[in-house]
Amino acid sequence: MLSQSECTGLGFALGVDNNGGYWQGIDFDDINNKPDLLSLITLLPGYVETSPSKNGVHAIGYGRYFKSLGSNRSGIEAYCSGRYFTVTGDNAFYSITDDISDLSDFVEHCLKPLHSKIKNTTQENNSMLIDRKLVDALRDALGHLSSDEYDTWIAVGHALKGLGDIGFELWAEWSAKSVKFKGELDLSRWDGFTGERTGYQSVFVKAKQNGWKNSDYHTDLIIEKCKSDQTNVTNELLPWTEVNINDLFTNPSLPTPFIVESLLPCGVVTLLTAHGGTGKSMLALQLAVCVAMGFPFMNKQTIPSKVLFFSAEDATQVIRCRLEWICRDKNIDPVILAEKLCIIDSTMNPGLYITQYKGNALVQGYDALYSKSVAYGAGLVVIDNASDTFDANENERARVREFIRLLTQLAKSQRAAVILLAHIDKDTAKWGSVESYSGSTAWHNSVRSRLFLSIDKESQILSLAQQKSNLGQLASTIYLRRGDKGILYFFDTPSTEEASVIILSLVEKYYDLGQFISPAPTSRANPYKVLHKDSDFPQITRKQLADIIGEMLAQRMLLIEIYQTDQRKDKQRYRSARSAPTSDMSVCADIPIDSSCSAPTTTGGMGEIESIEII
Repeated sequence: MLSQSECTGLGFALGVDNNGGYWQGIDFDDINNKPDLLSLITLLPGYVETSPSKNGVHAIGYGRYFKSLGSNRSGIEAYCSGRYFTVTGDNAFYSITDDISDLSDFVEHCLKPLHSKIKNTTQENNSMLIDRKLVDALRDALGHLSSDEYDTWIAVGHALKGLGDIGFELWAEWSAKSVKFKGELDLSRWDGFTGERTGYQSVFVKAKQNGWKNSDYHTDLIIEKCKSDQTNVTNELLPWTEVNINDLFTNPSLPTPFIVESLLPCGVVTLLTAHGGTGKSMLALQLAVCVAMGFPFMNKQTIPSKVLFFSAEDATQVIRCRLEWICRDKNIDPVILAEKLCIIDSTMNPGLYITQYKGNALVQGYDALYSKSVAYGAGLVVIDNASDTFDANENERARVREFIRLLTQLAKSQRAAVILLAHIDKDTAKWGSVESYSGSTAWHNSVRSRLFLSIDKESQILSLAQQKSNLGQLASTIYLRRGDKGILYFFDTPSTEEASVIILSLVEKYYDLGQFISPAPTSRANPYKVLHKDSDFPQITRKQLADIIGEMLAQRMLLIEIYQTDQRKDKQRYRSARSAPTSDMSVCADIPIDSSCSAPTTTGGMGEIESIEII
């Protein structure tokens, strides 16, 4: 089984057994660059084999306790507790016997003097009295950091290195909580940490950013104490992380999971915008129910998760009514749903981020939401909406970024998806401009994912479009229709090919009836106005129709014909290419085409055909 797996080897724990003896291990690292170690290898007692790195050796023994020799520039390490070794079985070059010997004498008399000659600057510079309160505070702070995130995992290892064995124990305990944990293979990374540009203080800084609070060991107090001890923690005031890239192929990062397939990524904030009254709150509530129950959402698969719905806009009675309608529609038992969906009515005190008169921001609301979300174990947090929870100037970039950064910390700390509802720009709501959010561009730039819900007024078909996705390809637009009680349903629009056939036949039909369809920007006889009331018209939006007509023009399936009215005025009309005469055709590229199909004017009578222009 082991030979057929992808693991490096069997994990072997060093430490005391039931008989009172200690399993021991010696590790020589980077032997190819350390000739002195090569000469020592032949003296190692007991079983010796190549380490997983192929640039070192492990010796494994059993006997009495000895004091550990930690990692330093000597390349020598020796332990009899608190470590794992990986047994590779590759002993052809080194071991002359499979017998296990006591390594303690060799460690104390031969290795310790060599190890002590190398000044351990990391531990000297970070030497301090490590009390139990500090260890407990670090363990508590680590609980607010995810060991699943590779960069954080490495950064914490460097930060704890200066605490020696205690630091390793904390790091190993925290690392083991990750679903990606690979035992000794992961823990062996500890030996490569230096901690030269960091310290344990950065753990507190990172944890505090994720909402950690501790009455005995606040981050600010720790930093001040270290300053008074003349400990250099300048770098800790800027908790940056140096990204390791040398193992991109050997230790690839896992792709970001989506709690709703291709629409809602975990660990980031998604902004859902729509004009007031479009139905974004109902859509968000349906989304919350589907994720909580593990149901598909608008034909997309979901990851079943607990959901926290923070309602700052709609009060209890409205939420309860909507949930009752959704539960009846989906045949859901409210008792079961209540175990997985937590609704918070915050309408009386909705602020998560409040700007004070002196320019400071109060975030007590955010802190309370963070604590509630962590305690509940939410995989999805829905915040409805930004205009109520963000009590600051929406056009002030720094404020917007800070608010989104807070919500992102909430998402990252729990690997949860956070969706923030917001109103669209007033010009978009009134005139249909291109901006699908209100306020500073920081709303768009700060989030990693953005959705836009809009409605076609004539057809009443709603569109849910993904307008930004930094973690994958943009998903196809989802079309919805509003049913009884305002519940939204997935609307399976016809394919472009199917719709094109119908549209082309309708153009021919109305052409033969003398009711012409104009491409002119100011015509009242634009395609949608003429066709959408026909019983054969496919259930598509104005934009879909515009796209179809544009494609048919490009493929020469549809032509623009110039004709004269009874008043001898030149007009334009669409005509099917298959019904057009083959003679007297000319090509003209100067005729304006209304690609939006929203143009308004009148057509005249049949008149006389001047020419057919193929665009």
